[in-house]
Amino acid sequence: MASQYQYKTIVRQAKPRTGETLEGAAAFAREYSGGGSIGGGSLSGGSPGSGSNLSIVAGDRIVVEETPGASRTTVKISHAVPKDEDIDSQTTAEEGDFVKNLHLDKQGHVVKAEVQSVGQTFDRRYLRKDQPDETNFRVTFRDGADYGDFVEGFLGSGGRIDRNGHCWFGGMHLREFLEVPELRFNRIDVVSGELWNAVAFGLIESVDTNACIVTLKLEEGERSGLHVNDLCRGIFHNLGGNETVSGKDACGFDRMPGFSTSYFMPIQIIDEKRFKYSLRPGSTVHPCAAMKFAVYGNTTDKARQSSAYSTRNYVRYLCNVDTWEIKPQHIGVQMGDLTGLVIDGQDLGAKSIYLDNVYFGKNIVQSKGLKESLRGADAYTTGLDRYAATTNAPLGLVGDVAFTVFASKGAQRLAYAAVSGEGKFTVSIFQVEGCTVHQTSEVIRILTFSDPITAKVTVTVNCEGLVSYRHVFTLTRVQNGQDGPPGNIVRKIYRRSTTAPYQPYGESPSGWSFDPMQGTDPLWMSQATFTYSGSLEGLWSYPVKISGEKGEPGAPGQPGAQGPSGPGICFRGDYDSFKYYNGTPTYVDVVRYAGRYYKANVTSGTFQGVHPMNTSKWELMNSFENVATRLLIAEEANISGWMFSNQYIVSQNRNVGLDGTADSNPRIWAGASYQGRNNAPFRIYDDGSIYSVKGYIGGFAVSDTMLYASDKVIQGSVYGNPKGLMLNARGACRVLDQEGNRLGLLSSYQDWLLNLFIENTYKGFIMCIYARGTSARREFSVRAQTCKGDASWFRRWLIRVSHMPLAQHVPTDALEGDILSNPQGDGNYYVMWNSDTGYMWVKPQ
Repeated sequence: MASQYQYKTIVRQAKPRTGETLEGAAAFAREYSGGGSIGGGSLSGGSPGSGSNLSIVAGDRIVVEETPGASRTTVKISHAVPKDEDIDSQTTAEEGDFVKNLHLDKQGHVVKAEVQSVGQTFDRRYLRKDQPDETNFRVTFRDGADYGDFVEGFLGSGGRIDRNGHCWFGGMHLREFLEVPELRFNRIDVVSGELWNAVAFGLIESVDTNACIVTLKLEEGERSGLHVNDLCRGIFHNLGGNETVSGKDACGFDRMPGFSTSYFMPIQIIDEKRFKYSLRPGSTVHPCAAMKFAVYGNTTDKARQSSAYSTRNYVRYLCNVDTWEIKPQHIGVQMGDLTGLVIDGQDLGAKSIYLDNVYFGKNIVQSKGLKESLRGADAYTTGLDRYAATTNAPLGLVGDVAFTVFASKGAQRLAYAAVSGEGKFTVSIFQVEGCTVHQTSEVIRILTFSDPITAKVTVTVNCEGLVSYRHVFTLTRVQNGQDGPPGNIVRKIYRRSTTAPYQPYGESPSGWSFDPMQGTDPLWMSQATFTYSGSLEGLWSYPVKISGEKGEPGAPGQPGAQGPSGPGICFRGDYDSFKYYNGTPTYVDVVRYAGRYYKANVTSGTFQGVHPMNTSKWELMNSFENVATRLLIAEEANISGWMFSNQYIVSQNRNVGLDGTADSNPRIWAGASYQGRNNAPFRIYDDGSIYSVKGYIGGFAVSDTMLYASDKVIQGSVYGNPKGLMLNARGACRVLDQEGNRLGLLSSYQDWLLNLFIENTYKGFIMCIYARGTSARREFSVRAQTCKGDASWFRRWLIRVSHMPLAQHVPTDALEGDILSNPQGDGNYYVMWNSDTGYMWVKPQ
């Protein structure tokens, strides 16, 4: 039974896809609306406009499918021939086509099919998905695009550009410029090469190497900031002529293998973007497009002679740079790896800092393990007998240039040896550039010269296997050179004027002078480039004022008030929680804890049990295990317990001091504090006077108004009982025998001008001897002794004279008295005394 249906003409544009079939192809062939029925497996319908039945039968590329029991028959028309290996696949082949129109007869048979090549229809209109394709027109991805298998994150894969323009890529390779407001990578700036901080820099857009003119790449409103005579340095990777080895170049900068370095100087500023340049003498590398450069100095302008740059190995600050070559005096600070930096012949090492001056406002804390080379008298000294030499020998054999290495430890000269050991040093060749060498013990000889200009030999000196140093020897080859090409000359002219003069013109501008003129008006300068023959090349620069009006001197300032005296520092040794410590405006204590030093605050007062790391009472101090310096200037110091403060020095216990002020107080004192120094038991004044309560000088002791020589004291005497001799300030002279039990005192006592006091002896008291030990011996003695018939306690004076004069022996100036002749009898004489002469004499019985 035929199924009734309604149909109408439908026109559709072909879908821009390949590999699909067109559903309901019969509808494409109908021209009018009408009705029909399906019967017997065919599509039937009325004729156009009459509703006659039509039928479509299967044919070439036409498949009729009828679902049993359904009222719908599907006609499928293929665009292409299915692949043999996959009959079900409808992927369009390269040679495929599609059906545009079908012509049917009244019975539904296809009598004609209008086809068109797929490639001709779609390839120029639509992008292919099954093969590489291209278009000459812009493609818009309104919602973004993914590339590969995109996975977000730093460890992801693929790529993506979202609808907002955000990108996630694995990498980017750019041949020109990358212009962004900010570059971020985990908030860390990453630089490969050198990072400069300079007075001016630039990015080159183009270079005319014939005319030596550089054009800079500047943004709108940006200015280059370059001046004439700027020393410029740029690095770029060229296709050829790049550095092949590392090291230092002729200007003292690092060579970067794979890159070329250009040194050039602006000699004329043409406009904001262009300038004329000249290369460094001896250099052939011109600046190039896309090169970045920095200004590191200026030959005339001191305000443009400083810069700073850093590499991955060191940071360097340059100052006063007025030459192409970086010299030691141009390096203000360098931190990091100082290898290759030679100062006074000493090749500095890694992990170091080189600088001119150091000022500390806080602490310096030094870790343990400082090298033995800093320990005073044990310091090592190494060097070469010479650090440089020249030769005019041609390239090849030299043979007559040598240098010797020496080393010492303090005053001890170290001996060369092949093996390190105590009292020995070794020498090894670290690096050789531009020559060949031969080593014989500590002597290094240059054999051949291969570099056209300079050869360098770096040696390592190892002292006792403990420390090592490097030294550099430089050999320069001098020879007759050839004349270089004629160079241009930059000339400057000057003029004084109260207003800005017009731009000069001509080779000798009127009103201008090649030398600065005397005068009070402001001085103006202009410059231009002349050829070697003296012809003007280009234009004179616009005049620049180089001097200003002299200002009025300012009023002198008032002297500041004298500041308060600082506290003295007292070192108390290792921290002890049981000790009391002081922090006052006069004295502050210092302790050592865990290898560091802590100073009590001046407001801490007296305290106990407060840990040094408690900042309410303590302050961390500078810490040096060793210091070696030519000059030390310090306002306060504590050296081995001695406190230096405000022009005076006191000991740790504060009872010994030295004062350097110009006043009447003692310069040196002992036995009292600084405040009580005027009453100290020992004082020395700047007029040479000395005050001492006690003393010991040349074997004599001074004590309690006495001067004596003794090693024993007997108690109980008002004068003291020194063994030996004692002189008293009251005028007494006291002597004591070796046993310390017999005493004699000669003094001025009461009415007696000279009083001789004898104690603890009854034997010898006074003995006078002339010519002792010879036949001419003469003796006079006085003693107190018990005589025959006397009680044991009774003493008599005994006076003994070995030789008494006879009558004829009495001096002629004596008045004669009762003088008798020569002795007689048994030798006994009478003692006679003449009251007129005062002489004593004897006569026989």
